[in-house]
Amino acid sequence: MLKRQTAVGERSLVIYVLEGDPRTNDDWSEVKRRTFGGDDGVEFIDAVQLEAMIAAAPNARHLGITCDEDSMELFIIEWS
Repeated sequence: MLKRQTAVGERSLVIYVLEGDPRTNDDWSEVKRRTFGGDDGVEFIDAVQLEAMIAAAPNARHLGITCDEDSMELFIIEWS
């Protein structure tokens, strides 16, 4: 799950992995446990940096994210 830090009183933007969304998968907690183990599975992303990255790619259509044991990579998927 990704959660954007917000100002006081502002609502957070939360993004779940497809299989880990509690709104659509009753087994989401097992998916989370297999994916993140005992960690809470939350990563904070600097919204200003993300918005700049998206603005620099005028054909951006999707945000791609890959994670491994000790790093996370964000990348823009463009369509021509």
